[in-house]
Amino acid sequence: MISISKHLTYPKCKIDVIREKHNALDFDYYLKLYVNSCLPKSQPCAWISNIDTYNLPFDKLDIYNLFHFHPTAINDDDSKAKIVKALQKSRTHPQGQFDTVVVLVGDSAESTGVEGTRLYTRISLVLVAHIKLGTRIGCIRVIFSFPDILDTTMGPRERPSSWHKEPLVFIEWYSLTPASTDENQGLMYRITKTTVSSTGRVQGAIVPLRSIHQSCMLSPSFGRGAVPKDWRTDTVLDMASIFFINNWNSKYAYQTI
Repeated sequence: MISISKHLTYPKCKIDVIREKHNALDFDYYLKLYVNSCLPKSQPCAWISNIDTYNLPFDKLDIYNLFHFHPTAINDDDSKAKIVKALQKSRTHPQGQFDTVVVLVGDSAESTGVEGTRLYTRISLVLVAHIKLGTRIGCIRVIFSFPDILDTTMGPRERPSSWHKEPLVFIEWYSLTPASTDENQGLMYRITKTTVSSTGRVQGAIVPLRSIHQSCMLSPSFGRGAVPKDWRTDTVLDMASIFFINNWNSKYAYQTI
């Protein structure tokens, strides 16, 4: 179960500020794709082929900085709530803090493992690059919702009913989870940063907050050489390119990843 504060951290924050403060340079691109996915199927979208030159009709969103994930106890394990953060850059967090999570991305996923057969929410193909039935690891860049009243170029307008009223998250994906673990690395799954696509953007998606399956910890692959000096707790997710999904982080993670 997921819970989030009723009080916004940054109401009506400008999208340009969000992109800069959250290191989310492709946020507006995926926001345009999301808006397109909400259009009725009978309504053609004339601008999708020229998405880079299209301007969104609004420029502000409501921002949250964290939510709580409440794991279901397994085998009488009273798992504590986990705080998942997407903190913008500030004096106390010069690099920000953007946590990693397991996201449900297809019709098939189950509560104990990376793949299964239990039915969950389908995420539109237009939003997900290289979709895989089951789950996928991603970095949360932005937690947001649409204001009830949008500040548009035509003046105040009500949020369209086809748009999610609930909180959404902007995710930057890691590579698909392999079918098997790495025996040489403590039976952990090995993943990498996704390469920039042909459009020059990182692979990402905007998904409902309820699609978050659980939090997870990534451990960087240190290799055989010296550890780079700029690898710190607040920078390693951006600096390293190969990671292992740390299923030894907790008893709950060991049982579910």
